[in-house]
Amino acid sequence: MASKEIFQEMSIYEIQVFEWGAQCADLQQKITKVKYDNQIEMAKMKQQIEAQYNESLDTFKQQANSDAQRNIAEIEKNIHLENEKLNQKTVAQRASIDYYKKEISTLKEMNKNLKRDININQGTEQEYVRRQEAQYKKIQSYKQKIAILEKSL
Repeated sequence: MASKEIFQEMSIYEIQVFEWGAQCADLQQKITKVKYDNQIEMAKMKQQIEAQYNESLDTFKQQANSDAQRNIAEIEKNIHLENEKLNQKTVAQRASIDYYKKEISTLKEMNKNLKRDININQGTEQEYVRRQEAQYKKIQSYKQKIAILEKSL
């Protein structure tokens, strides 16, 4: 009987081994299914992450573009204002230059007239000096004649 018991025991063990093999195969299948499901889930998550990344990147690009456009607009505005200031300065400088050119022209004309007047006055002065000398000589001559006439009387 011992062999029958051993045979029964062996049969029980074989059944258990078979059941364990079946359980192992089921578990192996479940593990494979879980791995597959995990891979699918990871792929979905990766796609979601990539989609979020792309969306964030697009948002960042739009924001950067918007910021750049705003900065460009502000720079253009500042350049325009600076150009207006420079134009105003240029107009003011041109007006000053025109004023000073007219002033210089007026002063040159005045200088020319004054030099002419000086020349005329110098000529007149010399004429007066000559007349004075001539009159002085006449007066001296008359004084001498008067003195001679007085002595003769």
